[in-house]
Amino acid sequence: MAADSTGFSDPYIKVNFFGSEWRSPIKIQTCNPVWNIRAYIKVRTINLIDPPPIVITLYDWDKYDSDDYIGCCILDFDTWLGNGAI
Repeated sequence: MAADSTGFSDPYIKVNFFGSEWRSPIKIQTCNPVWNIRAYIKVRTINLIDPPPIVITLYDWDKYDSDDYIGCCILDFDTWLGNGAI
């Protein structure tokens, strides 16, 4: 999705889980970003009885303005736990 007047976006991802956040590197001028990286998020404790979801939010980075929201994905932790990777 193009979020800039150039017809491209400068996307990055924020992953939020249990009060911790991880942010990906920015991919400059692309509508088809691929990160292909591992991310580790440190959390203090995890309540495995009722864990919160993993929230992945995609933004368009802007150098001179506030970043633009592009979209998000909410993953159920119980479903992800069996897979081991997102």
